[in-house]
Amino acid sequence: MYISTNWLKNFIKIDKIDQTTTLKTNEFEKILAYSQFPTDLLTLTGFEVEDICQETYKNEKDIIIELDTTPNRSDVNNMVGFSREISSLMNFPLRKKSFFNENKQIPTHLSFSNPKNNTKKIDPTYCTSLFFHQMNNIKVKDSPQWLQKRLLSNQMNPLNNVVDLTNYSIIEWGQPLHVYDLDKIKTLIPETKTNLQLGIRTAHKEEKFKGLDNNEYILSPKNHVITANNIAIAIAGVIGGEETAIDENTTNILLECGNFNAKKVRQSSRSLGIRTDASTYFGKGVAHTTSNLAFQHTIKLLQLICNGKSINDSTILYSQAQFINRVINLNFSNVSETLGEIYDYQIKKSRFLETTEILNCLERLNFKITEINDKNCLVNIPEYRSHDLEYEIDIIEEIGRIYGFNNFISRLPTNYRIGKISKEQQIIDTLQKQLINQGFNELIHYSLNSGNLPNKIKLINPLGVEYATLRSTLLFNLLESAIYNNNQRNKTLTGFEIGRVFNKEKNKEYTLLAGLFGGQEYKTNWETTNQNLSWYEAKNSVNKLFNSLNLSIDWYQLTKNLGQQFHPGRSALLKLNEIEIGTFTQINPLYAKQNNLSRFIFLFEINITRLSQIRNQPQKKYKVFSTYPKISKDISLKIPNHITNEQALNLLKIISQKIKSSDLKISIKLFDNYEGQENQNSRILGYTLTYQSNTRTLLKTEIDNLTEQIVENINKKL
Repeated sequence: MYISTNWLKNFIKIDKIDQTTTLKTNEFEKILAYSQFPTDLLTLTGFEVEDICQETYKNEKDIIIELDTTPNRSDVNNMVGFSREISSLMNFPLRKKSFFNENKQIPTHLSFSNPKNNTKKIDPTYCTSLFFHQMNNIKVKDSPQWLQKRLLSNQMNPLNNVVDLTNYSIIEWGQPLHVYDLDKIKTLIPETKTNLQLGIRTAHKEEKFKGLDNNEYILSPKNHVITANNIAIAIAGVIGGEETAIDENTTNILLECGNFNAKKVRQSSRSLGIRTDASTYFGKGVAHTTSNLAFQHTIKLLQLICNGKSINDSTILYSQAQFINRVINLNFSNVSETLGEIYDYQIKKSRFLETTEILNCLERLNFKITEINDKNCLVNIPEYRSHDLEYEIDIIEEIGRIYGFNNFISRLPTNYRIGKISKEQQIIDTLQKQLINQGFNELIHYSLNSGNLPNKIKLINPLGVEYATLRSTLLFNLLESAIYNNNQRNKTLTGFEIGRVFNKEKNKEYTLLAGLFGGQEYKTNWETTNQNLSWYEAKNSVNKLFNSLNLSIDWYQLTKNLGQQFHPGRSALLKLNEIEIGTFTQINPLYAKQNNLSRFIFLFEINITRLSQIRNQPQKKYKVFSTYPKISKDISLKIPNHITNEQALNLLKIISQKIKSSDLKISIKLFDNYEGQENQNSRILGYTLTYQSNTRTLLKTEIDNLTEQIVENINKKL
């Protein structure tokens, strides 16, 4: 964006500057006359000054400021908008207030009527307003010097007075316009059609269109075209057509002013690979009030400069513009709390902004203030700022910007909050550690993939074919990694991934944990042969994960098919409190054979987001380990065959609990089961009894006596 300081002086009153402002009149004249533009002020208020240079046009010096603006401030990318901004920032009055006033009505200063109703129905999703105006007796010639200077100051080359005025509208208002040769339009219309019917429609598939740049474009339904009797004469919001272009022989013109959907224009421009000034401005959004004012102003200039004569009853209007009347409640205490204090040099102490100072900032921004009281007020947002001011905090930011953020005292926050890890992150940390301890490797894949997944979510504008959809599961990425590693002769297929997935039906995102393991033969001990991982061993590995969370899950048979990659009969549904939280499955043997994989590969997927919502964290209880030594004693018991080992062990535990003291801990372990041929009605069981106290060192005599009592009591029971 380029700003001419000479042009800026036409908008801002320099001769009637309020003497209470920080800059006096002569100082402001100096700023605009030399390369001393208030760059610091612009930088503090969200602008970036790229360059300041002095240019000479016809022996007239001018200071040109090159600026970059933030994407949310499309309203200042023109002279009218920037003048409003400078007026607010520096508290300088504007020259022509009526020139800047909003007019939320259809233009009425001309005879705008459409008795013939010669506009077709227009899709409001792409175009909210569309104006056409016919003029005759146009004289195409060189533009006057003042117009050429202003175009040159913005790096635009003058062509002729008609085209230059459309470019002038972009610079001054930020509103792209387009002018057609009306006689050329009529030559395109069949002779059977007597009435000119204008409108906008979706382009046909593979419809050809030749633009002003002499390039032929193949259109699609993604594009919209301006039409005359259903014949395309321009790509709406992007570029005009060569067949209806203005030339030196043009005498009758058609002026078009539209307001198009910013998103649709960006998509249309991107799909065709066209970037014009019109598509750039429409792609950022244009206020409806700006369209109205720019349209009226350009018609006046065409009449003045081009000797144009408006044709009566020729203006065609289509408007479904929804003017935004946004009203935001502003609480004065929130302003003080957010912005903090300023230092008042008169009273030599810090203070908060007074209500009058807050209201002054709002008035400088051209905000209409109503229902003012001691605590709050209502702020009416102008339509040209409705795209970036939606909440109270936005208004507070504007107050700080206008008053000057540098005037507020910088202080660290006094209210501190203790950070807390979310339930979801706690579960992730626990499961991640558990998996790593089990020998799993963590994998990371892109959230975007090629689109071979079930329930895929297609992107409208993908970066490439391989990144065309959002993933709905993590299992397929793990399988691809397994195939890749196997092809690289890496037989260790043990990995997990934690990532976000996307559900199109529920329009939600989830955090999932998925794992893949198995596929390699292993030994249980030194004397056995290599074995493959069984279903029950794999199931136990998953149970260990939930055991680390102190959770017990239920396993159900999975009836739905997860995909042809997975075993249809060996898939399970994992539930907690009757709520589905994951799946467990084995690879399909056919798929494994096709990809040279082991058929003993298992996969699981757990919904961490859902698990965190239903899980109640049980209170963990820790017991202090005894620092005193253990004493072990071996005993042999003759047990009848009708008593099982489990029954004998339980009986032994019950008797020992009754005899021992409260501070004593006894653990029992079976170490031998002898069945002799001499006595087939009984067997000899050998047990190891381990004694330990939390308070003292045990004596040998004490342990011997206790062991004798246990043996005596159990023999009586047997």
